[in-house]
Amino acid sequence: MRDLCLAFDPSKSPHYRILKVGLHYNEMNSSELNSWRRLHDPFPMSILSELRGTTGVFFNGAIFWAFNSWCYFNVDTETLRYLDNPMQEMNTTYPYTDYWLGCVNERLYFVGPADDGWIPHVSVFELGNEYLWILKYRNDALELWSSFLSVMAREDELFMAAYVHDHDQVMLMKLSDNTCSMVLPMPLHASARIGSAN
Repeated sequence: MRDLCLAFDPSKSPHYRILKVGLHYNEMNSSELNSWRRLHDPFPMSILSELRGTTGVFFNGAIFWAFNSWCYFNVDTETLRYLDNPMQEMNTTYPYTDYWLGCVNERLYFVGPADDGWIPHVSVFELGNEYLWILKYRNDALELWSSFLSVMAREDELFMAAYVHDHDQVMLMKLSDNTCSMVLPMPLHASARIGSAN
């Protein structure tokens, strides 16, 4: 088993590091030193069994993963830590594959559908200073989730981008008030790619 994760923030350094997660040991490559180095402690088997095929997100000096055991690996201290799972607060029945984890404006967000036992909606969590998830927005436009593309920002506003198949357009919905702020035409090559995925 070999999973590679890139740790790179061009706003802070031109150099990057690559974490190679293995069954019996992990390795780190530094572009500055141009060499691989074996790390001290392997990941627990419970993490390894879930890690394969999961994309890590580099944020604030650490690589974050979203699966049953939420965790992050600090590339400076070379330590693995666990996070609270925001899905527990959501009390959702949706699978883990239906979620988005990513950085916007130097903040880490977790976005996904939830039902909370009541009305289905989309929840947006932001990782706070104490590494605790904070519910930032609750969006009732769940019908957009099936065509969700990403979360993006303009100044201090967060938007959810979704592909509107009938009109071959991308709609940007402002998450703070659920208003549709802009509709963008899809480039031909992008719409063909999305259509083939469905």
